[in-house]
Amino acid sequence: MNSVEADGFGAPAGGAADGAAEAPKHRGVFWPLVLFLALAGVLSIGRGLGAEAPEQQIVEEPLCGLPSRSSTQVIAAADLVAAGESAVREQVGAAAGDEVTISAVMAPRSLLGPAGRVTLDAAARRPALPGGLWVAEVTAHSGDWSAKAIIRYRVRITAVVLVTRRAVRRNETLTQADVSSEKRELGGVRGEPIREAAELLGRRAARPVPAGTVITLDWLEPAPAVRRSEVVTAMARVGGVSASTRVIALRDGRVGEVVSVRSQAEGSESASAPKYRSNEFEARVVGPGRVEVISP
Repeated sequence: MNSVEADGFGAPAGGAADGAAEAPKHRGVFWPLVLFLALAGVLSIGRGLGAEAPEQQIVEEPLCGLPSRSSTQVIAAADLVAAGESAVREQVGAAAGDEVTISAVMAPRSLLGPAGRVTLDAAARRPALPGGLWVAEVTAHSGDWSAKAIIRYRVRITAVVLVTRRAVRRNETLTQADVSSEKRELGGVRGEPIREAAELLGRRAARPVPAGTVITLDWLEPAPAVRRSEVVTAMARVGGVSASTRVIALRDGRVGEVVSVRSQAEGSESASAPKYRSNEFEARVVGPGRVEVISP
């Protein structure tokens, strides 16, 4: 009796003819399986290469000492212009009733500042020449951060002022009949314009003034209380005795100034007054047409 053994696949171990018949059947199943697995692997690798890389987060570095953009704010150019205009208006010093127009020549760029409270400080400078451009320096600051903007402004002032009706000579005293009130643009006027005729009292022209000129304080000077060649009253005090006489002023003099005077040729105003015979002496001006003799 022959015994039967099973091979590793569970098939009976037969003769050579049976083994040769089974071999082609196993090879036909194996190779398509290998090709399928290889193809699946190639496709998987291709999908991995074509996949997008994860997006990287971009972090901006602070600019000029500022924190990241998410914690900044824009300081508008209009706010900078308004701060500078306010500083210029304070320096203009226009009188009540004057028409003042202030306009920026060129608007600045906006500033990028930190989030939170930002303070704007401004300082204005007058132009060197009448009618020139005003300059305002606006500083924005918050904590340790600060930035500046330089802004130029054109200022136009229109006011009712006094204007000469006629040409005025040097040292001539102006009266209300010599001036008129007119509305003028003051951009090219140097000095403080005079608006009321009462301001002319006690003043005279320090230089020739053409007709149609805006009168300013620079054109005027205090009128002297004593005029050259004018006969004035001289007072003298000797001890407890006071005396007066008429003398001739040799030059103009304002109150408090010392002028030279000359006594008239004959006599005096009173018997007790000293007799001066064409003598020159010094006297201090104490009021209109009055001087006080300075004791030698």
